[in-house]
This record gives sequence, structure tokens and C-alpha cells, in this order.
Amino acid sequence: MMKRNFAVLAILALSSGVAYILYFGSNSGATTQGGWTPPPMPVAALKIEPLVLPQTLSGIGIIEANRQVDIASEVAGRIESIHFQSGQKVMKGDPLVQLNDESDQAELRRLKAKLNLASKQYKRVTKLKGLAVSDSRIDEARSTLDEVRAQIANVQTSLDKKEITAPFDGVLGIRKVNLGQYLNAGDTIVNTTDLSRFNVTFKLPEKALSHIAIGQMVQVKVDALENEKFMARISTIEPQIEPGLHTVIVQAEVLNSTQSLRPGLFAQAQVNLGQDQEVIMVPETALERSTFGNTLYIVKKQAEGPAIAEQKVVEIGRRQDGKVVITNGLEVGQSVITSGQNRLFFGAPVVIKDPKNTVKLAGDTPSANNQQ
Repeated sequence: MMKRNFAVLAILALSSGVAYILYFGSNSGATTQGGWTPPPMPVAALKIEPLVLPQTLSGIGIIEANRQVDIASEVAGRIESIHFQSGQKVMKGDPLVQLNDESDQAELRRLKAKLNLASKQYKRVTKLKGLAVSDSRIDEARSTLDEVRAQIANVQTSLDKKEITAPFDGVLGIRKVNLGQYLNAGDTIVNTTDLSRFNVTFKLPEKALSHIAIGQMVQVKVDALENEKFMARISTIEPQIEPGLHTVIVQAEVLNSTQSLRPGLFAQAQVNLGQDQEVIMVPETALERSTFGNTLYIVKKQAEGPAIAEQKVVEIGRRQDGKVVITNGLEVGQSVITSGQNRLFFGAPVVIKDPKNTVKLAGDTPSANNQQ
């Protein structure tokens, strides 16, 4: 690692030297003859101080409704009536679609007549028990009666299936059928979602398995809802590790869910481990990313003359609220240049100005100014 960092710094120093020659080469004569030197560049800087942050594990996941299903018919038939509108709120048991049931109704009437006859025959034979009717005749009558009752129950079940109802309280999606359409068994009619409770399902690296447990608190941030954060409690930890990815799937129940949440939203989950750690953090705007890795500039004071910018190769950790943890490459007490570094090079003279005015003084772009 030391050799790699040294090589990166050497390349950066060489690049800075070339930039210096190109930038100030036209004024080299003036420097020699009149003693001209480049003026210090105004920058904003932040003195590094240790911060105490809670130790967390971060994962990426999605928001899921506690209950969400595609409502479909169990039997085939022609749609006779539709009793809902797309986006409608429904209660459990509310009728949604009625399939044509004329043949079932006719069969039910036939079986009820047969039941009436079978019931009368059974009563007659039981009255004559021990006189002119044998026990086997009574058993046959009883069997016929039970068979007709079973047939009626079967037809009634078919009739019930032809009235499709809401399985639970929720909000319906977009209707996928039309009046008069022939519906096959299993065809989706509409989806319904319970928006009162949500879960967040996310993945963590397998090494996190020893640090998480049921009941642990999770902070959930949804990118689509920038100003809202949700708290969740771990309810399930998948017992199997994904072999290809070496990750564990975790599900947590959102405790303070609102109607603004929706299933399928992208979510960032942070599991609080209940321990604090001392870290060094810098604004993300201070970092410069290149093929050589992550670098930033620090202010290095000199015995004589203005301070200069010195480029450092750093290693980064987790990010939080526009800041990033520096795990290697910086020390407490150093001053990191956070703005105005767009014109800097290794060894460039700098002067620290008020951070509120640095962007204007340094000639940064308006977009950068908005970030300050």
C-alpha cells in the first residue's frame, strides 16, 4: 500500500509540475527578470477534528407492503358486473367482480328439489323402522340425503367463487378487465395493497451476521422522500446466505410508516450496532476522484512565504449527510481544502478565505456555489 500511494503521489506531483509550467510558463520571463510570483489562490479550508459516530451497517433494499396481492378468479366465466373503480379503497369482503352463474343457479334449484324429496323419503323409512323397512333401506335413504347435501355444498362453493371479493382492507390498483370479458381461471383482475404497514427488505454482507439480531433498530432513508426518515425493527433474518453474493437478506418492519411510502421504493437501511467510533470526516466536495484513486488537498504552512496546497491520496469509508469518512491518509489537525481546489496543483500557493466567499473569490462555477 505504501508503494502504491508513493507511486500515485509521484504521478500527481509530475502532473502538477506540468500544469504549473503550462499555466505560468508565459510569465517565466517576468519571474526571472522582475521577481514575479503567482499570487496565492483563495480557498476554503476545514480543520480536521475527530467526530464520534455510532457504528452502523448499511444496506440497499426496497420497501414492501405487508400485504399485496394480484386478485384473480379461481374459476372461468364471463364477467357479468364490475363493482369497483381503479384506485378505490376497499374493505375486506367488498364485492369486486361477478361472473355469470346462471347454470350454477339452475343446478342449485334442481338439487334443492332433490334434497326435499330425499329428506321426505328418509323421514318415511325411519318411521317404519322395525316394521316393514330393513336397516339397509334406511342406510340407503340416509346416504342419498347426504349425497344431495354434498352436491348442494359443491354448487354453492362454485357460486361463491364466481363472486370475487376483496381479501383484505387496502387500495386497488389499475383495473385489468372489462365488462363482458371471458375470464380464465388465474387471470388477474386487479391488484390490491395494504398501505397501513410496510417492511423494508435489504441485504448486508455475510460478515454482518454476527452483529445483527431480531429486534434491532434500523434507520431507513428513501431517496424519493428526501426529507423523511423512518425507523424500523428487524423482524426476520434469512437463515441461508446467498452463495453467489455472500450476503444475508434482512427484513425489518417500518414502525412510523405513512401514506407517502409505496411498495417498490428504493431504500437505504442503516443498522445501529449500539457502539460509537471516533472517525475523521470531510465534505464530499473536498474529494477528487480519478483513475489513481481518491485524493484531496490540504493546506501546508511554510516557514516563509504563503501556505501551499499539498495533494493527498486517501482511503474512504461510509458516507453520511454529504460527508465521507477518511480511513487512511489524513491526520487530526490538518486543514482540508473544501472549495476553490478546481485551479489547484501540487505546491500552489494558497490563502484561506471566509468559506462563504471562497467560491466567488476562487472563480468556481455557480453550481459549486449552490453546494456551499
